Amino acid sequence: MVRSSVVLVGALAAVVAIAGATTDRAQAGAGFFPPLEVELGRSAIATRGGPDVGATELLVGMSFASLYPKPTPVDVSLGWVASFVPAIDEPVVGPSMDRPANAGGAFVAVDWRAVEGVHWRGWLGGRGELMATEDVGVLGGFGRASIELWHPVMAGGGGGGIMGAVALSAWMEVGVRERPDRSLARVASAGIGLRLPLVAGR
Repeated sequence: MVRSSVVLVGALAAVVAIAGATTDRAQAGAGFFPPLEVELGRSAIATRGGPDVGATELLVGMSFASLYPKPTPVDVSLGWVASFVPAIDEPVVGPSMDRPANAGGAFVAVDWRAVEGVHWRGWLGGRGELMATEDVGVLGGFGRASIELWHPVMAGGGGGGIMGAVALSAWMEVGVRERPDRSLARVASAGIGLRLPLVAGR
C-alpha cells in the first residue's frame, strides 16, 4: 500500500513538472502545439494454426480531454495509429495473407468517464480504425479502458498561452482487426500514455 502511494505521488509530481515546463514554454512564445494524447503499447494478435504474434502499437491523436482544463464526462479523439509486426525469420512457403502485417492509418475514439477522484479518472469507451498494409486496407474495432493521473493547466502572458491538461495513463484494449485476407484476428493490447495540452505562442 505504501509503495503504491509513493508511485502515485511520484507520477503526479512528474505530471506537475511537465505542466510547469510547458507553461514556461508558452509564456516564452513557443509557436503552436496541439492538444495531444500519445499512447504506446504491446499487442498480441491471434493467428490461425499458430501462436499469437506480438506487435508494437502507437497512437497519436488530438483529444478533447487534452484541450479542456476541467473535468469532462466524455473524451473524443481523432488521430493516427500504427501497428508494427516483427519480421519473419524463417522463409514463408505459400501465401501469408492470414498473418498480421505492418499497418498504419486513422482512428477515432470515444471514451466516457467511469470513475474519478482528485487528479485521477478512469475511462471506458471504444475505438475504430481504418488502416492500410502494403497490399490492402484493413478495419478494426476495440473496446478500451484506461486510468490516468491528470493535472489541469491554464496560463497566458508574454504573447503565449497554454490550456488543457497533462496526464500519465495506463490503458488496455480488446477487439478485432482484419487480416490482409479479410478474416478477423483477435487483438489484445496494453500500454502507457501521455496527455499534452494546447500551447500557443507568437
